[in-house]
Amino acid sequence: MPVEPCPCCGADIPQNPSWGYICPTCLWEIDYDAQDAPEEPSDQNHGLSLEEARMNFRTFGCSSPWLIERENE
Repeated sequence: MPVEPCPCCGADIPQNPSWGYICPTCLWEIDYDAQDAPEEPSDQNHGLSLEEARMNFRTFGCSSPWLIERENE
């Protein structure tokens, strides 16, 4: 199966994933609009921009730290 890098973390994900696909590595939900404007809020990712998600991944290992908290509840 062909792969491409996740726009957030760079992990291999299926090539041309559909809207709503969630990267299993960083939990970023694919949003093609966010890829075109990485500084703009992503509706699919609760208003988080792709730039913010990349920074969060480098810092916390996840696109959004609240996802980590939610998984630990």
